[in-house]
Amino acid sequence: MYPLLFPFLFFLFSCVEGEKASPKLLGKELPYDLVQEGQKHVLGFELEEISGLSWDGEDMLACIQDEEGIIYRFDLKKDKVTERIKFKKSGDYEGIERIGSEYYVVKSSGKLFKVIPKGTEPAIVEEIENSFTAENNIEALGLDFEENRLLLGTKGKGSIKGEDFKGKGVYGIDPVAEKPKLKYLFNIPRSEINHFLKPHEDELRGGYGISGIALHPLEKTVFVISSEGEFLLVLDRSGQIITFAELPRKKFKQPEGICFSPDGDLFISNEGRGGNGNILHFKYKPKTRE
Repeated sequence: MYPLLFPFLFFLFSCVEGEKASPKLLGKELPYDLVQEGQKHVLGFELEEISGLSWDGEDMLACIQDEEGIIYRFDLKKDKVTERIKFKKSGDYEGIERIGSEYYVVKSSGKLFKVIPKGTEPAIVEEIENSFTAENNIEALGLDFEENRLLLGTKGKGSIKGEDFKGKGVYGIDPVAEKPKLKYLFNIPRSEINHFLKPHEDELRGGYGISGIALHPLEKTVFVISSEGEFLLVLDRSGQIITFAELPRKKFKQPEGICFSPDGDLFISNEGRGGNGNILHFKYKPKTRE
């Protein structure tokens, strides 16, 4: 009797494990296979705490980590950092975006810097005043190329002075305006996520926050990742949720940064959590219409 029971139990537990290994993908299907595919770029010790990511020209990514005021230029073909741009002393730097030949870097406190590289000379750094505080805990910085502005998302408190709402906030700012000013765009409340999950008899458990944000270059949708809860949201430009996708922890240790190449390839960076950080590269595979 017992010899027959053990194979049955093994089969049963295997099925349960298989279900856990299949992350939820709800709503519109993604043009990426986040589970079976993804080229991994393993990073050295200096980027174990990688916190932000930006497209940096042909086959290059700009990376930031949350301890040193250094921009790391990562060559995808050579699979290594080929340039380091020192711009500030140590600090909690969380997001990076490149516009033209200049970089923008944000700290968790909300301080936003414009960095102008000068080759072998020290980079020029200018601070862009805004209304964020440390309570907002800013980790996400992206580019809205449709409106020529930066996108910033809150991991902490969503609202700023003059705004009052629950949930996480997304804001825009024109960094080259004479007097740059934050513009509230939309918020992502827990209730809205749960409303999206409810038809599937599910709800959001634990914390969440905007760790990374990027606008898709071809589909013009907004991609948001949350390291808390480990999931990805795709939203339209008004903030309505289109897709909810779990990011399996086995593959996404701690997703912090997100960006796209001009042709739609997706890049997500993960902190190392005591090991090597990495960048995962997913090929854009749009669904062909029948």
